[in-house]
Amino acid sequence: MDIKAILRQNRDFFNSFNRGLLLTELDGRIFWKNKEFDNYMEIAYMISENISKLKEGLGTFEYEGGRFEINKVPILFSDEKYLLFILDVSEIVDARSGHDSYMRSSGGKYTFDNLIGRSEVMQKLVEDAKKVAMTDSNIIIHGETGSGKEIIAQSIHYESSRRKGKFIAVNCSAVPENLMESIFFGSVKGVFSGAENKKGLFEIASGGTIFLDEINSMPMNLQAKLLRVIQEGTVRRIGGTEEVKIDSRIISAMNMNPFDEVDKGKVRNDLLYRLGVVFIKVPPLRERIDDIGPLAEYFIKMKSRKLGIGVKPVNKIVYQLFMNNDWEGNVRQLEHVIESAVVMARYSSEINAEHLPAYFLKTTTASKGSKNEIELVQDSLKHELETIEKNRIIFDLENSGGNMTAAAKTLGISRQNLYKKMKKYDIKVSEQNK
Repeated sequence: MDIKAILRQNRDFFNSFNRGLLLTELDGRIFWKNKEFDNYMEIAYMISENISKLKEGLGTFEYEGGRFEINKVPILFSDEKYLLFILDVSEIVDARSGHDSYMRSSGGKYTFDNLIGRSEVMQKLVEDAKKVAMTDSNIIIHGETGSGKEIIAQSIHYESSRRKGKFIAVNCSAVPENLMESIFFGSVKGVFSGAENKKGLFEIASGGTIFLDEINSMPMNLQAKLLRVIQEGTVRRIGGTEEVKIDSRIISAMNMNPFDEVDKGKVRNDLLYRLGVVFIKVPPLRERIDDIGPLAEYFIKMKSRKLGIGVKPVNKIVYQLFMNNDWEGNVRQLEHVIESAVVMARYSSEINAEHLPAYFLKTTTASKGSKNEIELVQDSLKHELETIEKNRIIFDLENSGGNMTAAAKTLGISRQNLYKKMKKYDIKVSEQNK
């Protein structure tokens, strides 16, 4: 069976994904996409045109002032190589629509009960964060990308006296610089082309919490205006004369050391201490390996339920590989790896190492014994796929009465290619009568 037939037969399954799936040839030509990707064809074309710039594994891509998360996975099918791109559409910020689109959806309400972590460092973090939640102090949360900063920010909000107010999350790096002031502080109708009487995000968040992610990407001139907003407790819309009273708690985040960002000239020193009355450092996943097991179990159950797949047991080799990886993408990367494994193990009795993404296996820092295990798994997978292919060829030869031309047509390959495979697997036409 060729890859087109497989995609056709599993169309409903692939279209049920809440992520965009795009399959391209190695030169970037679009081969196939699922329904979710139909809404983002301009991104598909950008991926196609920039195919060589995108590295394997998890990464980000930018377009029109916005950013989205993309996962590039090499696929080998019947000696043909393809590239699968998995697009996290929930991360897309569409720069072409109104400023409300910059308010990032977090996919749900998170509290401290949603934080999974039995390691000492995470228990201490939660303990400290709960103390801060009881105050109105501004907070800076810093840690590597994908470590869970926004979940912690939301947990603080819903533990605080502001829980009935709004939690507004915005990625500062995704907002075009020329629109930043109007998006944050609002605008008056007619002040610039297309301007309307509109509240800024600080007004919208009044009575609640505004979460400024990647605050270190905010231009210096806007940082000065933000400093004034914090000091005065008011905002003035662009083109307006009235000072509007606001009451927004600010939780900021960055994936770099805040003090290093001051030294680099990325963050104003006076603003840092206004935003960071309290600093919370989120440890990377590799420093909290006791949490990998519980997190993996949680993601397996969650992804299996969302995809309509039964929960499978996990082979111990998989957990060994998890423990030996550096997890540069942290918890978010673990989530993506597990979703990929759940999908690939759909017809298996358990999740094994062969179901993990190839890029993950390549980046796993394993012992010699573990590396040998990986090689054995990969050899086993190759043998299993070859067995499936051999049995399928025999099956189609039987159904065609030994007619190679008819069997090749059913398989979606040329007669010459079928002959090569029969020779490879030592299949004789006479086998059809066995």
